[in-house]
Amino acid sequence: MKPVFIALLLACSSAQAAMGPFDVYEQALRNDPVFLGAIKERDAGLENRTIGRAGLLPRLSYNYNKGRNNSESTLPDNQRGSRREDRNYTSFGSTFSLQQPLIDYEAYANYRKGVAQALFADENFRDKSQALLVRVLTYYTQALFAQDQIDIARAKKKAYEQQFLQNQHLFQQGEGTRTDILEAESRYELATAEEIQALDEQDASLR
Repeated sequence: MKPVFIALLLACSSAQAAMGPFDVYEQALRNDPVFLGAIKERDAGLENRTIGRAGLLPRLSYNYNKGRNNSESTLPDNQRGSRREDRNYTSFGSTFSLQQPLIDYEAYANYRKGVAQALFADENFRDKSQALLVRVLTYYTQALFAQDQIDIARAKKKAYEQQFLQNQHLFQQGEGTRTDILEAESRYELATAEEIQALDEQDASLR
């Protein structure tokens, strides 16, 4: 695509336009809704690789608990028969565990699936990126071609207008015919219609 892109850019840059092809392409990269949607799809697809890899990683867990005991117990006493004793204390406990299965075919299959989905998302993004480039260059060259058609139509109008005035002058002098006048007028109107059509095509391409 690069040689085609460079060749078209050189061809387009020869025409004096308000925005060059680089400017148009830069605007498209920032604002084209199809391309912006492709970026989001690519980012979401690449996450599948990370999600699949997570299933192969060790699972770590940590638990912590804290308890408070407030109790009173009655203990036997040889001298007084029994005695009361308060048992107030705080207890703590924590566990840390690591689990790693030696063989997990399902997790490995999910990882391979995630890799494939990520590769597909990246390739799909490349395809849409090239499609954006083709769209930009297509409409840009169409706009330039329409401008050429506009210039040609206006040149025709000018020539036919002069021919019309000349035929009208000759007719007044008795040297021309009314057919020549009508023919020049019809050609002028045809050139006007071509100009309007080219303007519409240019407007659609620029939009």
